[in-house]
Amino acid sequence: MKWLSASSLALFAALGLVQLSGATAAAATPTFTLNPAFCTPVCGASQLAERSWTKPARANYEEQTVEVDVAASDLLQAGIENVFVSTMSGDQAFAPSGQFTANATGGGIGIVLGSAHPPYHPTCVGADFSNRQFGIFAYSWGDPYGPTAGMVACKNIAKSALASGTVRISINTYCGMGLRPLCDVTAKLTHLQTGVVLATASASNVRIKNPLAARKVWYGVSNYDAAAPNYPVTFTPRTETYYADVEPGCNPICP
Repeated sequence: MKWLSASSLALFAALGLVQLSGATAAAATPTFTLNPAFCTPVCGASQLAERSWTKPARANYEEQTVEVDVAASDLLQAGIENVFVSTMSGDQAFAPSGQFTANATGGGIGIVLGSAHPPYHPTCVGADFSNRQFGIFAYSWGDPYGPTAGMVACKNIAKSALASGTVRISINTYCGMGLRPLCDVTAKLTHLQTGVVLATASASNVRIKNPLAARKVWYGVSNYDAAAPNYPVTFTPRTETYYADVEPGCNPICP
């Protein structure tokens, strides 16, 4: 989904027309468990990936990829608990107290995966108590209750498909120029033991709300209205990468 092919980018780089920052990857964050706090109206727990990135000056293209495994049964608990993964974020959603951070929900683009609860989001056509939702979400910045693009793509998954085993959440975010660029997003949910792709989703021209150059990944789980019992979710990140194409410096001035 890059605007230029790899061969074209290499040619342009050789001609000095574009600079490649290169993919930046390291060992993924070790396995961890999140258990959301009991508080109202919405509380949760989140953790940033061990590594974060910064958008280079004059970047004209960015992409971020995350793959993380969670136990399928973690998505079938009572209540309206949800699992989150966010790319291109400036902050995480929840403070250690369980309340939203000042910059919640981080302004990135990511995934919401979990239990349905009326009133269902209008994007999740056909949602009911027998299924779970897998949706691409545009996270807000500094105002989690304020207007936001919210759910921009949603698929329903039968509970029976999530009865056991491990699922892998995969998300790829591709963004253009600008302080808060428009992005194309693809996401997939795969059952690792059977190899069955349970859901795919995609969205185009999704605007990042993150006003910072920080490009962080965060993982989270929510708890609504102090619902009990409170279930933990274990995350095993597999891939966490960031890549940017950067325009070369201009002489004497840049347009």
